[in-house]
Amino acid sequence: MGHLFKVHGHTLREHGGRTPSVRTDFEIVVAFEKLEDNHETLKNFVRWYRKTDLEDPHNRRHVLNPENCACALATFHFREKSMRFHDDQIAFASALPSQTPTEETPSHRLWIMSETSKEVYTAQNAGWDLYLKCEDRKISVEEGRAFVYAKVPDPDFTWHDVLGAFRKTGGRHTEQYLRRA
Repeated sequence: MGHLFKVHGHTLREHGGRTPSVRTDFEIVVAFEKLEDNHETLKNFVRWYRKTDLEDPHNRRHVLNPENCACALATFHFREKSMRFHDDQIAFASALPSQTPTEETPSHRLWIMSETSKEVYTAQNAGWDLYLKCEDRKISVEEGRAFVYAKVPDPDFTWHDVLGAFRKTGGRHTEQYLRRA
């Protein structure tokens, strides 16, 4: 194989906030011979996920590369499972894995080396929990914020994200209060 990469990434399955989201971390090895064999997959990946205009020749030269091709193959493999794959880190792999590939096509081979899942609390979960808390009455913004940060002291989301999710569930808010619509 001409190109060999190790991709570390994760997927995040969100269920609209009603149930905990699941984050799955992966380590994947991707091997392929030529970019041309995966050209359509690479172009689609760069357009959809990297939001890059391929009409500009400067962009084409910088994004149609082996690293993005490895990310594209990993992304489209996991898209079938979760529709979102985030490549966190990519590096050259030192050798082909000894086990049978997870996916093998004429243009590439892909191995899932590790896969771990855990429940995570997201802004959507926090927005839904706030909506449930406002069932009987309106609550103050301070009370709502304290409620969320008591569940997750160091979240990976902002209060603004929580309010956006709260609005999507049917909640309304002012500078001082949160309530159901």
